[in-house]
Amino acid sequence: MGQGAVWLHVSNLAISQTKELCGLAKTKYKGYGDAEGQPAPKLAAKKEAAIREAFNWFGLIEKE
Repeated sequence: MGQGAVWLHVSNLAISQTKELCGLAKTKYKGYGDAEGQPAPKLAAKKEAAIREAFNWFGLIEKE
């Protein structure tokens, strides 16, 4: 890794939420929010940006 590289833990839930926002999701994530009164945690903007950057890197989405 080069200078300025930052390690960021990204969960499957965060990836799934970002896929839904980008229109890539085929199925809904079933980990959180299944039970009544248990909403899924909000996706952090920093993690969403990192995931979108990775999607762009792998050619899954166009640069916005």
